[in-house]
Amino acid sequence: MLAEISHWIMELVKKIDYLILCLGFPAYGAKPHEVEEKFYSRKEAAYLLNISVKTLRRRVLDGSLKEDKNSLGIIYYQSSIDDFKKSVREPRKRKS
Repeated sequence: MLAEISHWIMELVKKIDYLILCLGFPAYGAKPHEVEEKFYSRKEAAYLLNISVKTLRRRVLDGSLKEDKNSLGIIYYQSSIDDFKKSVREPRKRKS
C-alpha cells in the first residue's frame, strides 16, 4: 500500500515538473539560461540530427554529444545539438 502511494506521488511530481517547464516557469534551482533553452528527447534529437537512436547513444558514449538528465528523463539541449552539428563533417561524395 505504501509503495503504491509513493509511486503515485513520484508520478505526480514528474507531471508537475513537466507542467512547470511547459508554462515557462523556472525549475527548482535552475539557472535562467537553462529554462530558456529548448530541449529534446532522445527520439527527437536523433530525428533532428538525421541519425538513429542507437547512433545517438554511441555519440554520447564517445563524448561527441552531451546529454543531461532531469525529472523527465534524458534530454538533449539545443546548444549541444548545434555544437554536434558544427563538429560533424559532411561525408565525402563519390566521383561519378
